[in-house]
Amino acid sequence: MSSAPLRSEASVRRLWLAAIFLFALAIRAVLLFEVLPSASRIVPGLNSSVGMSFDGYDAIARQLLQGHGYRLAAGAEPTAARAPLYPLLLAGLYRLFGTGIVPVLWVHAILGALACALLFLAGCRMFGRTVGATAGILLALFPPHLWWSQYLLSETLLVTLIVATFLGVVALIQEPSAGRAALAGSLFGLTALCNAMILFLPFVLLAVTAVSRELRRKYLRHGIVLLLGMSVVVLPWTGRNFLAFHRVIPINWSVGLQYMKGLIIADDYVRGRGTNLGALDDSSMVELVRILRAHGHTRGDFDAQLREFRSSQTVGLAEDDLLKGLAIERVRANPLLAARKLFLNLWLYWFLSNRLMLANQVVNFGLLGLAVLGLALGAWRALEARILVAFCLYFWLGYASVIVSARFALQIAPLLTLLAAFAVVSLARRAKPAPGAEARP
Repeated sequence: MSSAPLRSEASVRRLWLAAIFLFALAIRAVLLFEVLPSASRIVPGLNSSVGMSFDGYDAIARQLLQGHGYRLAAGAEPTAARAPLYPLLLAGLYRLFGTGIVPVLWVHAILGALACALLFLAGCRMFGRTVGATAGILLALFPPHLWWSQYLLSETLLVTLIVATFLGVVALIQEPSAGRAALAGSLFGLTALCNAMILFLPFVLLAVTAVSRELRRKYLRHGIVLLLGMSVVVLPWTGRNFLAFHRVIPINWSVGLQYMKGLIIADDYVRGRGTNLGALDDSSMVELVRILRAHGHTRGDFDAQLREFRSSQTVGLAEDDLLKGLAIERVRANPLLAARKLFLNLWLYWFLSNRLMLANQVVNFGLLGLAVLGLALGAWRALEARILVAFCLYFWLGYASVIVSARFALQIAPLLTLLAAFAVVSLARRAKPAPGAEARP
């Protein structure tokens, strides 16, 4: 076969890649710098908060910038309550450009556009250029992906890393080699340093590979290299944590805080104390501060401690251990609590409870419905699609077991977009008349 058609196809793909990246970047630039700052004037009642910081990332970055180390405040103890990658990114931007929000928003826009471009490449590898382009365009316009990029949160970086990691796994599946396995493992490690939830997914995939004779023969040795690649990236941070806290903390603590918070939110929801995820989150923080103070963990008066907690959404290691023990006691006393929380969170994961976010629900469930349709229309036959489903189920069940938040479904939205794009393209091709067919009068 002549190499000319192959070169032509590669050129077309490069053009599509550039076009999707630039289109997504333009959309995000207009949104972040023009639309969202004046959102309330454009859409009454729509209140954006461009540049708002959550979860202590900005605070840690400023301490790093000032040479105080990885901690939440000057004079505070070192922390590992947050994964390190996003604060390190912020600290680097602050050092280069100052502490203004504009450079951060531009980086968010670039990361969002990069996620769309990487999704295009994954779609091309899995289902062809048309599906890849459709997926990239859909993600470029996906409202939650646009909305969450305005905040100083790790989600924008995390989504890009998840897409990059999935693309690395797809490349490994299609062309197995030690180099591709090491690259995929490194991407898993970087993603884990942004959000620890993904940390055990490679072990799940390796276990599935080990029990399948066909997969074991083809991929098992590469899976081991993948784990080594991930370990090389993660272990330096784990070593820092061991030296600082004399415990093995692979990425960060907070399991106790998040699990107890999840129990409180689920209990309040079932008892009818609230149906809005935001309100339930606020009330759970009040209850958590009460619990901490009741067990001697006080910092100033109640309101001051609550403000500090709401700002950082973190606790110290001893406090996290306390909350973990109390959560285990609650579940032991009433084992149905954990099961009830899991099944409730399977729905709340999709932001089902917040009536103020009806549009968000329509978008999420619409995407989910199209993704399921894509599987039914034939995507499931591809091994890569089954791996994609494993990624999605892992995040969905993992968060449902601990705690859910409105933004967590965003982490798997790009992967669902691939399946949705497959459905859209498949339906369009079925609706298209066969070549040469004459239209009836």
